[in-house]
Amino acid sequence: MSEKPHLLILIGGHLSLGPRPQKEAAAVAAGFQVTMRGNWWDARLADEDQKLASEIGIDFAPLLDMCGGSGFFFRLKQRAAREWFRLTGIATARSFGNGAPEMLREATRLKPDLVMVHSKAGLWAGNQLLKKGFRVGVDFEDWFSEDLPEADRVGRPVQEKITAFEPQRPSLRTRIKAMVEGNAPWDLPEHWMTKAMTTAGMCRFEFTGEGAGMWSLHPPYRCPEFFEKLPDLVKMVESGDLPESQPGNHDVDTCLIDWTEARALIQQNRWWKRLLKR
Repeated sequence: MSEKPHLLILIGGHLSLGPRPQKEAAAVAAGFQVTMRGNWWDARLADEDQKLASEIGIDFAPLLDMCGGSGFFFRLKQRAAREWFRLTGIATARSFGNGAPEMLREATRLKPDLVMVHSKAGLWAGNQLLKKGFRVGVDFEDWFSEDLPEADRVGRPVQEKITAFEPQRPSLRTRIKAMVEGNAPWDLPEHWMTKAMTTAGMCRFEFTGEGAGMWSLHPPYRCPEFFEKLPDLVKMVESGDLPESQPGNHDVDTCLIDWTEARALIQQNRWWKRLLKR
């Protein structure tokens, strides 16, 4: 039997305070050797971390143990790094958060097959690991967004550098089509978000989960037959009683719905035909 791939999850604090990394570790523990590293600052929470790690079946240990007197020293170094960034605009590793250099050292030592980062410090470490050739994934948290108040962004390199996604213009043909159909002349968000990720050298991946995993069905057209058969389609999905040709297809296949009528209507109502009639 082949050895399980090694997943290293890097978080900024206690495991017991991180429901997202808890769920992530539990979801992949059956197929990965999971190692998680964080930081401690509360002895009671540290005990909870160890119990949780045992229940999930993962290896958890702190990179920084700030429960004792050494905590003041680490907090002082981080405060100095943030003040330096606020005054000069120069971001150092510790200005991103406690444990950033330690995250980099630990990942370099362990050499996992994949690294997942969850915290601001993890973003810095992940970027350095990418430069070293590691596979790195990022779980975006809500505080990465522009929802964070302006006053709370001061001294935080991540929030000060984040800018909103700018809507992108689609091709000229698509813009004309949008004008004819009365839609906004902007490209779909999934298109420009995918482009931004590709430009940054990132990709999206999903965990299959347990059992049959998670999947979705997308109706490529809307027609009377589709709405008529929708209740039966829902029952088939819920029971798992689907034709062999459907699993693996994102769109609802012709084995479930006959799309002949819908396709014929679309052919008769092309946007350029409507433009010529104007």
